[in-house]
Amino acid sequence: MCKNLRSTTLKSVEVWKIVAEKNGKYYSVAIGFKYPKKGKVPIPKEQHRIGELFNTEILIDHNAGYSTEMVGKTTGFVEYAAATYLHYNLSNSGIKEGYTLAIKNVYLSGEIMVGKYGRSVVYAGSYTKFLE
Repeated sequence: MCKNLRSTTLKSVEVWKIVAEKNGKYYSVAIGFKYPKKGKVPIPKEQHRIGELFNTEILIDHNAGYSTEMVGKTTGFVEYAAATYLHYNLSNSGIKEGYTLAIKNVYLSGEIMVGKYGRSVVYAGSYTKFLE
């Protein structure tokens, strides 16, 4: 869960993002929607969780993990080491069959915010551009 989110003046930022990968496509581990390799982050109506570590009702506004600031946004870690730590925890908690976890280098843009995930700095944005 991202905490202490605040706006920045940044136009874009490069981050490390953990995704579920299947057939060359990238999916949100917590919610299950497909990320555009370049484009606007979707606003999901339903959660189809791929990783077991995340809240099962993350889209409901009175539950832990929900944040109005994060609607239509995604986050990524500034430090690669922080991404590998979460990757390890997700790997040990279980993911749906047919998916693999991956750490991808991504540019985020659109209403960039900064916050914390645990003790790690994260940025959030409403557009993604996955770097291959």
